[in-house]
Amino acid sequence: MLRNWYLSCVLAAMAAGSALAQTGTGFKLYNPAIATFPVVGGREWHTGLASFFDRLPQRISDSLRRPVWDLSHNSAGEYIDFTTDATTIDVSYKVTHKTILANLTTIAANGVDLYLQDVSGVWYWIQGAWAFSSDTIHFRYDHIQRPGAVKRFRLYLPLYSSPEWLNIGVPSVNSFSFVPVDIRQRPIVIYGTSILQGASASRPGLAWSNMLGRHLSLPIINLGFSGNGQLEVPVTGLIATIEASAYILDCLPNLYDAEKFSDTEVNRRITLAVAMLRRAHPATPIVLTEHADGLSSITLDSTYRAKYKRVNTILDSTFTALVRQGYKRLYLLTAKQIGFTDNSTIDGTHPGDIGMAAYAKAYEKLLKAILRH
Repeated sequence: MLRNWYLSCVLAAMAAGSALAQTGTGFKLYNPAIATFPVVGGREWHTGLASFFDRLPQRISDSLRRPVWDLSHNSAGEYIDFTTDATTIDVSYKVTHKTILANLTTIAANGVDLYLQDVSGVWYWIQGAWAFSSDTIHFRYDHIQRPGAVKRFRLYLPLYSSPEWLNIGVPSVNSFSFVPVDIRQRPIVIYGTSILQGASASRPGLAWSNMLGRHLSLPIINLGFSGNGQLEVPVTGLIATIEASAYILDCLPNLYDAEKFSDTEVNRRITLAVAMLRRAHPATPIVLTEHADGLSSITLDSTYRAKYKRVNTILDSTFTALVRQGYKRLYLLTAKQIGFTDNSTIDGTHPGDIGMAAYAKAYEKLLKAILRH
């Protein structure tokens, strides 16, 4: 209670400071939406968007199921890099609606997360104070002590909500510059489910795709759609237009229901997705991922475990068939390689921070080996 009262007082003062910033006497605000170059990392499209922080271009909206299009407004995997000499950073923004889910923290769903990278490449997390009590969400980072020379700050955006606007503020006496997105780098593009979107990391920076991006120093495009990562042709076709360093198809957690997706249908969707990507990109690595929860070490619920193992068995046989057909640079990441234990998930399906770290580590090991060749 005392902490909440204290944060309310601090953040009320911060809001007043932000208002002063607009008059040029307190904090100066920087709006990524009016930058003259792309500044939102973690996505492929920077123009032709229905809303500034969308993950998919508006031109594809009519070909998508409504839930997929709605989820594409969520800013999962997106981040803003910037430089500043300030020791206090103030972030304020508004989301279209505050997402409340039983398996997500408020910070993960609706919050932001700030990191610092030094010139040697090491990343540091920065603790902040926050307030979600009003329409405008506030995060305040004070007394930032640099570990040495700083290369950049990285602000991760909410995993399960859609920012309407966002400002980054620093004291008027300090410098600030957005870091342009390096559009020359070929990203790793991932198509997946709620797990990829970020459920159930405790905060945005601990979603496994965000951890992987820091570990590999490569851009990651997070196309995770909660409950709706189903290897659908419109999404796969759009992914095929991206010049990537690797493609990852991690959709089995949304294909395990045998009443909706028979063995034949799961096989068909995997085969078609691989064929579409390979047709467009003959030499780009494609990774197929098992359902990480299909291990006996995770849960004693035999019914769910059997469902997860079913789709893994289908994936394994489909992968073997594709390799025999002559597909090259096709890789399988198994549940055993991901290595979940009974401490890895919050509910037998969605990884907590321990599970997210296991995901990131497994992908890092595989991708480093793949991308060396």
